[in-house]
Formats: sequence, structure tokens, C-alpha cells
Amino acid sequence: MAISSQDNQEKLRSQILNSYGKVCYSLTSHEKEIQYLVKLERNIKLLQILLSAISAGTIISVIFEKGIKATVIASIVSSSLLILNSITLKFDISSDIIRHKNSTNKLWPIREEYLSLLTDFNDLEVVEIRSKRDNLLYRTSEVYSDSPKTSSKSYKETQKALKVEEEQFFTNKELDQLLPPELRKNDIK
Repeated sequence: MAISSQDNQEKLRSQILNSYGKVCYSLTSHEKEIQYLVKLERNIKLLQILLSAISAGTIISVIFEKGIKATVIASIVSSSLLILNSITLKFDISSDIIRHKNSTNKLWPIREEYLSLLTDFNDLEVVEIRSKRDNLLYRTSEVYSDSPKTSSKSYKETQKALKVEEEQFFTNKELDQLLPPELRKNDIK
């Protein structure tokens, strides 16, 4: 028994929807990872500044013979700063941020092309749909092969952002507000 053309189209549409969803998740997960890494990098730098300031202050007090407490504090803080600086040398957070940003920059147009393909789906021939799908799958796999991994924390934040907060989408009212007044569908005040 042969499968009907309509069944084939529905399977094709389902596959494209699934791929679109995966790209949305990946894109958002990289964005969440960037947010986490930027915050982590900022906090590490602030801690380094704080430890440097405390270390300098306690070393100055040691120089002016303020006692054994100042010497112990200076030693502990200086050692902590040395450990923190050694750890940050091993992990290049700025480079990781750039790699995740590159992934988002490459995934964004792919996501938009999937959305366009879904929008145009009923106006295209099956051969053309398959060709566009195959091209998108190939380009997506190229991006994934160069992309850094995201953390489970970022993935959980992605699930919340997409499923609960609908972060990647706008309501009709929000879209209307983004348009100039003469292009709006509703009279928004």
C-alpha cells in the first residue's frame, strides 16, 4: 500500500517543525549560557579587585608593623588571590562567551529560515521543501559541530524561557506596539 502525498507532506512538516524546535532550543540555550558566563566573569573580576585591595591594605599594615594578625590576613588574602588568578588562567571565560555568541549568530538565521519554510510550506512543491530542509539540516549540523556545549543549568533556563515565559515570541499586542502607528492593526493606547 503506497503512502499518499498528503501523508508524506505531513511527515515532512512534522520533521521540519521538530528541527525548528531543536534550533530554537539550541539558540536560546547558547544565549542563556552567555548570560551565565558574563555574570560569572564579572563576579570573578570583582572578587579579584576586592582581594587585591584587601591584600594591598593588609600588606601596607604589615609594613607599618601592625602585628601578626595583619601578617596572617595578608598571607591568606594574597594566597586566595593567587589561587583565583591561577584558576582563571586555566579557564578562558571570555573566549567561551565569544564561541557561544558565534553559535547564536549562526543559528539565528537558520531558525528564521526554518520559520520561513514553515510559512511557505503549503505554497512549495515537495521536492523544493526537501531541498530546503536538507540544506538547513546540513548548515545546522555544521554549526553544531563547531559549537561549545551548554550547561544543564542553561538548558533548564531555556526550557523555562521557551515553555513558560514564551521568550522567543510576541503576543499580537506586543507586535502591534512595535509597529509605527499607521501599520498597527489595533488602536493601542
